[in-house]
Amino acid sequence: MTVTGIVAEYNPFHNGHLYHLKRAKRDTGADYIIVVMSGDFVQRGAPAILDKYSRTKMALSAGADLVLELPVYYAVSSADYFAKGATALLDKLGVVNCLSFGSEHGRIEDLIGIASLSANESPAYSIALNRYLVEGKSFAYANMHALMDACEDEQLRNLLESILAQPNNLLGISYIKSLMQRNSQILPHTIYRSSSDYHDDSEDALSATSVRANLMRSGQIEALREQVPDYVLEEIHTNYQKTFPISRNDYSSILLYKLRELVYSEEIQQLTSVPDTFSFARYLDVSNALSRRIMACINQFDAFKPFINLLKTKNITYSAISRALLHILLEIRKEDMEEFIENDYVGYARILGFRKQASPLLSQIKEHTSIPLISKIKDAPSYLDVTSLKILSSDIFAAELYEQIAAQKFSHPFRSEYTQEIIVLP
Repeated sequence: MTVTGIVAEYNPFHNGHLYHLKRAKRDTGADYIIVVMSGDFVQRGAPAILDKYSRTKMALSAGADLVLELPVYYAVSSADYFAKGATALLDKLGVVNCLSFGSEHGRIEDLIGIASLSANESPAYSIALNRYLVEGKSFAYANMHALMDACEDEQLRNLLESILAQPNNLLGISYIKSLMQRNSQILPHTIYRSSSDYHDDSEDALSATSVRANLMRSGQIEALREQVPDYVLEEIHTNYQKTFPISRNDYSSILLYKLRELVYSEEIQQLTSVPDTFSFARYLDVSNALSRRIMACINQFDAFKPFINLLKTKNITYSAISRALLHILLEIRKEDMEEFIENDYVGYARILGFRKQASPLLSQIKEHTSIPLISKIKDAPSYLDVTSLKILSSDIFAAELYEQIAAQKFSHPFRSEYTQEIIVLP
């Protein structure tokens, strides 16, 4: 049995994703495709435009055989944690042979060469990285120039800057690096991404960004007919303005409440009225500098997205700020991430959906996996360890917060994670 893994957000699913899924199955000779998918919040530091169950149905309709949830701690983190969480999950299933991803470069040999420079922690790379960071450079800048300094292959070194400038290349390199560090038997495979730029939101672009922009900008669903498969369009037609679209600004009030509640509860505990004694730096990806800026700008808060722009500086990206704010909102703490890393990232695989014809795959996973499969979360406390329960609790909190906002926005009954059914297709 040949099994290929794909890590995705499908936010939402479009024709480019369908192309990748079909090519991955064909190129790797896969009997089955397992998708590890972000839940209701995604890596750019935002809620998914559609809930995870709708996106699971889209993935299964496209030919995926099994969809597992990437825990929220990794789903809303930077490329390194995102990749490590996803690859740990795939690796622990014990049946995955290949990990397929899209990249703007398309040459797996070059991506492997770059990944090996940092995965093996060569002295040249480590020394250069430290030097740039001490100089105050951003990690992205320091990493790129450290790799260029450490690379002995002149031809590859000449390509490095252009390769590292593209987001899918960077994520692919992170996957490869993580597989190397795990000594995983999973082989990396890449498919050239020839469609629109990742950030292109023009109406004729083929990217999840452009599909989201069209939905948020106009709601003219028929305009998406050339961008998404028919079953996705049907799902959008069925649920538009009933369960979605959801955006960052839908969380504006709750984010501001959270920021103020944290500040003033701390002030009371410390018996002080000096606001700068408090720091948000306990949360993942929140630096002391960003914490001070949040404190300085909190009284100018208007809404989630404008607040990101207010906090933006040349030293930190828009997405990094959005992730940091989302980490505060979802109580994603540095100390918890450290605990999860010490326990090898994931201790369970939560099923969001599967195809009935994939029952042999599920049987093989149950026989070979080193972690339990979760189909009903109400049963999880009986077999998960304390750390795994903490990760699962974070997932449940994030999902129920998402559902609460959607239920209020579109006036539909609240659907608890404890009663949600797994998506099953023929």
